[in-house]
Amino acid sequence: MKTAHYERRKETLYSEVASKLELQIVSGVYKRGEKLPSLRELSRRLGVSINTAREAYGNLEMSGIIRGIPQSGYYVTDHKQGERLSSIERPEYVSDNFLSWYNTMIENSLYPDKSPFACALFDLKVLPYTDRMTLSREEQNRMDIFNYPSPQGLAELRTEIARRSIDAGIMTDPEDIIITEGSMSAIALAVKLHTKPGDTVALESPFYYNFLYLLREYGLKVIEIPTDPAIGMNLDILEFVINRHPVKAVITVPTNHNPLGFTMPVENKKRLVELLQSRDILLFEDDIYGDISFTEKREPACKAFDKSGRMILCSSFSKSLSPGLRLGWMIPGIWKEKILALKTMTNISTALPSQMIALHFMQSGYYDRHLRQLRKKAAERLAELREAVYRHLPSEVKVTDPSGGFILWLTLPGSGDMDRIYEICKEGDMIFSPGRLFSLEGRWNNCIRLSAGYYTPSLEDKIELLGKVIKENWDFSQRSP
Repeated sequence: MKTAHYERRKETLYSEVASKLELQIVSGVYKRGEKLPSLRELSRRLGVSINTAREAYGNLEMSGIIRGIPQSGYYVTDHKQGERLSSIERPEYVSDNFLSWYNTMIENSLYPDKSPFACALFDLKVLPYTDRMTLSREEQNRMDIFNYPSPQGLAELRTEIARRSIDAGIMTDPEDIIITEGSMSAIALAVKLHTKPGDTVALESPFYYNFLYLLREYGLKVIEIPTDPAIGMNLDILEFVINRHPVKAVITVPTNHNPLGFTMPVENKKRLVELLQSRDILLFEDDIYGDISFTEKREPACKAFDKSGRMILCSSFSKSLSPGLRLGWMIPGIWKEKILALKTMTNISTALPSQMIALHFMQSGYYDRHLRQLRKKAAERLAELREAVYRHLPSEVKVTDPSGGFILWLTLPGSGDMDRIYEICKEGDMIFSPGRLFSLEGRWNNCIRLSAGYYTPSLEDKIELLGKVIKENWDFSQRSP
């Protein structure tokens, strides 16, 4: 019998083969327009089955890196999508043009009541324990809102977070945790402390688009590392890049990634940490979706393998409890005192009522029960949305199968006008996140991100509309020349 573990291992195997091939293409072993080994030859060279070789080539073809020609074989693309192959040689600043377009897109996708498919939030109000997010009269009376709370955050809240960190394989002391105003605030502190204008930061691609806005504000250059939807960042290419560029830091979302939904395998997380520590490169880990895993026990964070204390983990309650609390935390390792001084200078301390509400919810035992319901409901909504996508979108569309979170990533092979698809759907009140939001270089213009966080069967007509518009404006038979 083929188990889920078997299927996951199979998927990981062909992803690993695809990653090795992509490195060979990036490093010039195979040049643009050049023919690749046949399936039989690739199978023999790498000691894998022909089906695994075929799946690996399929992965690369869906990304626009190679193209298949019937009765001829597979070739490295020479279409402009192939620019992604050389982009790792050119770290780039975030342009004003990108920001202008980004601002327009974000304005259309902040509110789940208007754009449920574009807003990366879960409808937490439908979960049974959220009405317990209140403070008793006694708790309110002992909350001193007329003085600044500790810049580091409430000691009791830090203790609760330290206890929960064991689930991610992290043994930490409450004194090593800093409370922040969300995960992005924590990452901003880390970036501000460790970089200067002109430095280069590596991001997995596709990446969470708000990272670009942050890096733009600090005058940093960006280099995009190709990322596989099953195993995450291509570590072979990352190593290739850091051997050629003075990369200052790497930002990653390795657990229940936004937008691809993967969780990086444990051995890859270990390798990533060891690789960066051996080169004295900082790792900023965004673990904001870490608690929304569909497995019984969540995978360890990268931070669990940090022996030097140099990497920084950032997380938040925004996706798991309440975005309105504006409450997150970070485990900054050896940088604690410098980060704390920077935070104090920036905003002194984090709002006390938010900390008290989260603390009450955790100490009362509601948070664990809430998370179990959230994971169950997120898995159900993702499954319902995937089924709707399969019913109404062309069969050629490739859909991710996330390990957690509530985000789907759709890839459309062939060619078409995604901007036109977006505008027509928008007129029908179907707003999604277009793929080029997730790359500075426009790599993912054949992709769509859909959020299942607010999905219900009553919204299936919007998926039907998306399918209709795609069928009318996308040519799946057209391959890159």
